[in-house]
Amino acid sequence: MKNYICLHNVRRNGKQYKVGSVIELGGESADILLELGSIEGTTRQLNMPANESTGSMGETDDLHQSILKVIPDLDKDADFTQAGTPKVASVSKLLGRDVSSDDIHLAWAEYQSKDAE
Repeated sequence: MKNYICLHNVRRNGKQYKVGSVIELGGESADILLELGSIEGTTRQLNMPANESTGSMGETDDLHQSILKVIPDLDKDADFTQAGTPKVASVSKLLGRDVSSDDIHLAWAEYQSKDAE
């Protein structure tokens, strides 16, 4: 089982997953949704140690927290994609550094889950 980011609303086992949320899938279910473009894989799985491609966990956690802090500053019309997730260019500009879409999607999923509480 792996974590994926929802690019569209996904209904699975009676539960609705909104755009940007994290869904855990494996096997044929993941393959079908990947092919349809409804989900995307992440280069960094949640709750997994970082590897050489993602840097140290401290750097990753700092970036994650930084993204969470700038999300409220984004303009709802100009800084979000049609799918409803923050644009990479907008977040990168606010942070003054390059960030990946995977980092943004993970932070966005957390932001939405905290916002829903």
